[in-house]
Amino acid sequence: MKQPDNAHHNTHPEEASKTWDLAGVTLFRTLGYVVGLPSFIVGTAVFMLGFALMDADILNVACILYSLALVSIGGRPVLLRLNPQNEIQALKIAALSLVAGALCYGALLGILTALGIQMIS
Repeated sequence: MKQPDNAHHNTHPEEASKTWDLAGVTLFRTLGYVVGLPSFIVGTAVFMLGFALMDADILNVACILYSLALVSIGGRPVLLRLNPQNEIQALKIAALSLVAGALCYGALLGILTALGIQMIS
């Protein structure tokens, strides 16, 4: 049985996989929103609760959530600009993200301590 002329058969299966391959940068940029926005929203609610109760533990959790939100959402344009080409570059960006999160957490704790809130329970 002869196949019609308009039938397209993929003779190279690797070509088909390339068309459906999702870039890692796009995936991590999407995850930045998926993780960052809920962290920011929940962090805001936890900050309000922490200030209402003046509880250092709750405020620490809020600082962690805000740091995660900042790294997740703020890291999106950085990731797009750097566009890692291999695993080593991706690991360096991940390490820098951890450092940025720790610095953000420390800055938030410093601000709250400067405002007179006792952050060490």
